[in-house]
Order: sequence, then structure tokens, then C-alpha cells
Amino acid sequence: MASRIPKQVNTKQNLLFSLQEVCDITKLSYPAVFNMVKRGEIKAVKLGSRWRVNKAELDRITGIA
Repeated sequence: MASRIPKQVNTKQNLLFSLQEVCDITKLSYPAVFNMVKRGEIKAVKLGSRWRVNKAELDRITGIA
């Protein structure tokens, strides 16, 4: 019997980064990144108690097309 659960497509757009990883990549401080998320300058989702930024948004803020 085939599984009815769809397999997640593993693309760059599905990768999620913690705020600390965003800090390491962008060389910004954690408070700066956190405040940018709070102001809506960086789009992020809250999973439980932790914020995550997807790869497309990280590319946007770092200027990678």
C-alpha cells in the first residue's frame, strides 16, 4: 500500500535558518537581526519559541539572486 503522506520537496526555498545562523552569515549582531524581524524588515516564522528565516529571504537580505 502506497503512503498517502506527500514527500517534502528538498529545494533551497525549504531550508530554514535560525536567527543565530542569519547573524553568522550576514555578520550582524543578534539584537540587530532580532529587531529587524520584529520590525518586519526580515520575514521570519516562529516555530514554537524559535524564529526561522527561509533561504529565499536570506538570499534577499544578503543580495544573492
